[in-house]
Amino acid sequence: MERPRAKLDMNRQQRLRWALLNYTEEECEQAIRGCAASDWHMGVNSRGRKYDDIELIFRDSSHVEQFIDNHLKAETANQELAEWLEDQ
Repeated sequence: MERPRAKLDMNRQQRLRWALLNYTEEECEQAIRGCAASDWHMGVNSRGRKYDDIELIFRDSSHVEQFIDNHLKAETANQELAEWLEDQ
């Protein structure tokens, strides 16, 4: 998420452990990618602030699943665009 000064503190470690106990490694990666695919979470919002911390992504099941869905929707849209471009 382009945060070179970010530290893996105790709170972040706990959220990661929780996520890996409840979701596969692939699903965790999809959740992170889903956050990155969200313009709003990446700072295109009224505050111009990013909401991309690992503690937010893995706050609870609702957040994880929301971000996984974002990733899957973005992936589908990218595939459809690539197929459309191939047909042109």
